[in-house]
Order: sequence, then C-alpha cells, then structure tokens
Amino acid sequence: MSERRFVFWVDGVQFDHTVHTISGAQIRAMVPRLESYYHLWMEGIGDEPDQKIDHMTSVSIEANSARFYTVPPTIGG
Repeated sequence: MSERRFVFWVDGVQFDHTVHTISGAQIRAMVPRLESYYHLWMEGIGDEPDQKIDHMTSVSIEANSARFYTVPPTIGG
C-alpha cells in the first residue's frame, strides 16, 4: 500500500508532504534558497483573506490546493 501524499505550492513550485497538516517551519525547510527573513503567506480561497504563516503556524493541506507565496520585508514599514 502506498503512502498518501498531500500537494501544496510555494511561489508556483509544487511540493508534497506525507501528513495533511504542515507548519510554517516545515514549509520553509522544504523550499530551497528561501531567505529566513522573507514572510510566508497562504492564499485565501474565494473571499477569504490571505494568511501570514509564522514558523509555529500549522495549516491543513488536505484539499491539495494550498498555495503559499513569499514576500521580502518592506523597507521602513
């Protein structure tokens, strides 16, 4: 029996994970060359707002539609 995989995307690149929840720290560890000072956001679905994902934040990727993006910190704000 094969292990179930859960798919998510970061900056348009597909990743997979073996558990239906994942933390910000786990996502960061999987993304090559992601600067530690960049912010990680999860795209909201429909009218839901985007959510900032901190290292300790856990999110569900069970629907295989979770999309994340990274943003450099702003200067002076």
